[in-house]
Amino acid sequence: MTTGLTGVTTGLTKVTTGLTKVTTGLTKVTTDLTKVTTGLTKVTTELTKVTTGLTKVTTDLTGATTGLTGVTTELMGVTSGLVFVWCDRLIIKTHCQQNNL
Repeated sequence: MTTGLTGVTTGLTKVTTGLTKVTTGLTKVTTDLTKVTTGLTKVTTELTKVTTGLTKVTTDLTGATTGLTGVTTELMGVTSGLVFVWCDRLIIKTHCQQNNL
């Protein structure tokens, strides 16, 4: 009977050793996954910062575009006034009329 118990004990020891190896492997995998998760969190944080920066730049560019549109409108008004004054001169009047200015 002792031989049978020794065999069972040996088998259980082998199973325990195998389970210990599996546990060690799973612990290493968990550690690696934690490192990857930490890295991905850092990348996500940086991408969020970049997105925020790009949103600010887009807002600034939209404002600049609005400003330039206003300036363009003002310049068009000034230009049309200059053409009117220029075309109002007697010598140039005929030229302006011929060119629909």
